[in-house]
Amino acid sequence: MTEIAVLSLNKQRFLKKLHQKKYRYQYNTFFCEGYKTFNMAISQKNVTIKEIVITESVLLGKNGNKIKKLALSHGIKLYITDENVMKKLSDEKTPSNILFTVIMNNANLSLLSSCSDNNIVCLENISDPGNLGTIIRTCAWFGLNTIVLSSGCVDPYNPKTVRAGAGAIFYTKIFIDADVKNIINIFKSKNYLLTVTVPENGISIYKWKKSNKNLIFLGSEARGISKDVIDNSDIKLSIPGNGKIESLNVSVAAGIIFYNLMDNENRL
Repeated sequence: MTEIAVLSLNKQRFLKKLHQKKYRYQYNTFFCEGYKTFNMAISQKNVTIKEIVITESVLLGKNGNKIKKLALSHGIKLYITDENVMKKLSDEKTPSNILFTVIMNNANLSLLSSCSDNNIVCLENISDPGNLGTIIRTCAWFGLNTIVLSSGCVDPYNPKTVRAGAGAIFYTKIFIDADVKNIINIFKSKNYLLTVTVPENGISIYKWKKSNKNLIFLGSEARGISKDVIDNSDIKLSIPGNGKIESLNVSVAAGIIFYNLMDNENRL
């Protein structure tokens, strides 16, 4: 039988700290919520879950025995607490009553020089955690496995980002704190076509001539892509619209671009 411990005050304090970026990186740990996300995480060989926190209602519910068996088989500590404590620990308005911590698995930037993926997504100064999480989720959906984040991007392990990503963080390689000039130099030397997204006056996405190897930049919601990156680009890409709204949300734009990036025979 799996040992189930009562969540202590010290452990509660530790979990609350993980809401802050500095502590996530100090302990090399972030937290996730939800049974579906837990199932996704525990099924991946490269994901290490440190501990699981559940309420008594979850323990006694239909998934309780499965969670206990998985905790036992993977050597994961299982803690129980009540709904009031879970509300204090959770980042969600309505907690799912299962929370677990995961060891970060950041890809080493030095490995980018040997990356052979045909399509690389680079995000510059994406500041909204919901947008970043949605882009990561969209990358995973289209099989875009390599994501590079500039130093100005929001933390991919921010609870809001993790939640918006819906488990996609476990299926992608994420490189953080990258210098965009260095990234451009690496992939240009490997004959990647650098495509940047611009709100207007770019080539229409419907006329986009893709390469076999593409480095695609998406920029900040507020400022767009930096001038240096645009100046070094091979293609400036725009998504034409018929409405009067000023701009398209970056995560929505990402979905349109990634769909068009796929070869026709590989589209759903």
